[in-house]
Amino acid sequence: MADKDKLTYWERRALWLEQQTYDKGSDHIDVLIRAYMQAQQYLVGEADKVYKRYLDKSGLTPAEVARILNTQVTPAQLAQLHALIKSTQNKQVKKQLQTYLDGLAVKHRITQLELLRAKSYVVAKRLADVELTESKPYYIDAMQDAYNRAATESIIGRTQRDFGVYQGDTVPTVDTDKHEVINFVEPKTGDVVQRLDVAHDKSVTHFKELSTDYVDQMLKTPWYGKNYSQSIWHDTDKLAASLQQLFAAKQMSGMSERDMRQAIMKQFGSSASDARRLIRTESAYFAGQAKLHGWQEHGTEKYSLLAVLDFRTSEFCRKHDGRVYAVKDAKCAGFAGTYPPFHPYCRTIAVAHFTRTKRGGYRTARDPIANKAIKIPADATYRDWEQLLIKKHGRDAITATRTKSQNASQDLKQYRRYQDVLGVDNGPESFDKFQAMKYNDIEGYHALVGTVREVNAEREALKNHISEAAHKVPFVSYPNSTFDRMIDGQLIERRYYGVTGKPRLDIDFTHHGNSKLHPLAPHAHTWTTQERADGKKTFVRESPYRPLNKAERIVNIDEKRK
Repeated sequence: MADKDKLTYWERRALWLEQQTYDKGSDHIDVLIRAYMQAQQYLVGEADKVYKRYLDKSGLTPAEVARILNTQVTPAQLAQLHALIKSTQNKQVKKQLQTYLDGLAVKHRITQLELLRAKSYVVAKRLADVELTESKPYYIDAMQDAYNRAATESIIGRTQRDFGVYQGDTVPTVDTDKHEVINFVEPKTGDVVQRLDVAHDKSVTHFKELSTDYVDQMLKTPWYGKNYSQSIWHDTDKLAASLQQLFAAKQMSGMSERDMRQAIMKQFGSSASDARRLIRTESAYFAGQAKLHGWQEHGTEKYSLLAVLDFRTSEFCRKHDGRVYAVKDAKCAGFAGTYPPFHPYCRTIAVAHFTRTKRGGYRTARDPIANKAIKIPADATYRDWEQLLIKKHGRDAITATRTKSQNASQDLKQYRRYQDVLGVDNGPESFDKFQAMKYNDIEGYHALVGTVREVNAEREALKNHISEAAHKVPFVSYPNSTFDRMIDGQLIERRYYGVTGKPRLDIDFTHHGNSKLHPLAPHAHTWTTQERADGKKTFVRESPYRPLNKAERIVNIDEKRK
């Protein structure tokens, strides 16, 4: 985003309002995310109880799992479910939950599986209760703030036109003691060159409150096909359905307790992301519409679009940066419209535009490659900024940097996954260095991916593990398994078997009693195929030994020490 100190007054105001709405949205999102975390923890706990109480035996067949899950629940278990409904605030949610439970109550018997599915439905709908209860006052505040600021902008802009006090000559400020007084201050001396009493000067429109009828109408107005409450119902219905699909006898018979926990967390994470996107986009829409309504009621005739000058900005918003439109023609309809938001997470904002306002000067933008501020003309657009960077750094550098920026969200998830697999000390020490490796050091990145893949493979093989005080390690064993040879409780040798059950890797943890011949301990031997004189292939253990690579050390040495 351009430096706020170098923007016009109207652009600074628009950015300030946008930041206020964003900050309040962050607080609102925090409340909802806590609700999602609590719901997730509750359902994970309930699923764990079922596994520990009923499915704790290994090797259960699908038929046995189905029989266990079809056992009848106790009255006490059902009472716990009814208790969840009592604290629900939204009447529509409460009625929907009661209808669902009434449907269960008419059955002759309710099974453990049905109870678990019912709990998943209840927690999803209780999230709708939280979202509906918390969202409405937040959206109303966003609309009222935006409307008030737009009204002030219109009055200031008309004064600039009528009295000839333009941007660059004066800075308009609202009196902090008398909120309906606007002073136009000469920035160098601090002198007030024009004072406007908007409460008593009949030539100027008074401030107005945003009507309750307008607010209610806006909250009910569908855009992009649904209004905000319909979107909440849709998203929580989708969460309930996806959770209920997890709780099926066939599904649970092939899923461990850990796998189920991960699956539940994944579903809640996806739904929380939908809620976050909805809040950001809906709040931008409501605030934008209230601002537009304020301009319409107070005589502002034009607005311009101000896009963020970075590589995450969408192609559409890049093209439309700086364009000026008539307020009466403003239309919020996605890419078919002329007024933001144009898409989910849209960061482009509308700015009051007064044609006689003096601009001139420059604005400060960011050079993302050099990572420093640069000066561009005040009326420069996104395309002007982009062309300046291309001229300075070349198109290839811009393309690479844009790719990093556009992929940042997915790359961050990948970086955190790799940290979980390798530990924080065994990969790139920062996200910036991870992206630098991914896009600039292909060889190093491929090596990192290979390390992650090998760590995962070895950990998976260790799940199918045999440990014995054996004279030697068996040549063949279960596919994707491991065998530990122990002597007097000490681990001597570990063999990893591949998909065919034949050895693929040996790790020797001792000197084999001969430190001169085997000075390095532990060390590794890779198994490979070798063609014999008769043309047939045989498995052989490579010699000499080699040091453990990073993946082998993480799984077999570092984790053993923990």
